[in-house]
Amino acid sequence: MIVSCLQWCAENVGQDIQYETVLAALYASYVPAQIPSNMILNRISRPSYYIPACIVIWGMTSALTGATHNYAGILGARICVGLPEAAFYPGAIYLLSRWYTRKELAFRSAILYGGLLISNAFGSLMAAGILANMEGKMGIRAWRWLFYIEGAITVCIGFFATWALPDYPHNTRWLTPAQRRLAQVRLAEDAGEADEDAAGDSFVNFFPTLTATLGFSTTISLVLAA
Repeated sequence: MIVSCLQWCAENVGQDIQYETVLAALYASYVPAQIPSNMILNRISRPSYYIPACIVIWGMTSALTGATHNYAGILGARICVGLPEAAFYPGAIYLLSRWYTRKELAFRSAILYGGLLISNAFGSLMAAGILANMEGKMGIRAWRWLFYIEGAITVCIGFFATWALPDYPHNTRWLTPAQRRLAQVRLAEDAGEADEDAAGDSFVNFFPTLTATLGFSTTISLVLAA
């Protein structure tokens, strides 16, 4: 959704180079922060607090992006968004590896990755609706509404995730002692973790730009991206 919003901004101000720079700036913080984030996750006992906290921070930062007034502001906000986002996918994969055996992990990781792609599709559809219908509402531009709505929804999900996410097999609060022992024994017998590769989905960030070159309107381009 955030990519769709930035694409809309670029089309309306005519700053394609700035748009591409803002889009790529995320990776300046997102990529380097992934390993430290998982190192923190490995040392703490409650990932059900750490990951949701990063989700809430991400949502707040995303919402504040809607309050920016210039290129430098949105560029800085985009870099800041990458820091908490580094905890999401790598952290989820790490947490899965603490619960599932090698044979089970591949299928669960595929479900997680599929959810990532589905969320991109729904994000574009949601962006199309907001950008087409929220322009000028309460005196606020539609692209700002997109950041505000996206951020608010994410913050709510972050608080829900605190309740929904497990910790580790030995200390998850809503498991019985017998279930905790079973979860630990399963992994001890399996004795290994699977390598993961998350390359190859960055094209979705630039897909709205590609569809826009076909001559369609912003709304139709977002629907095609979805």
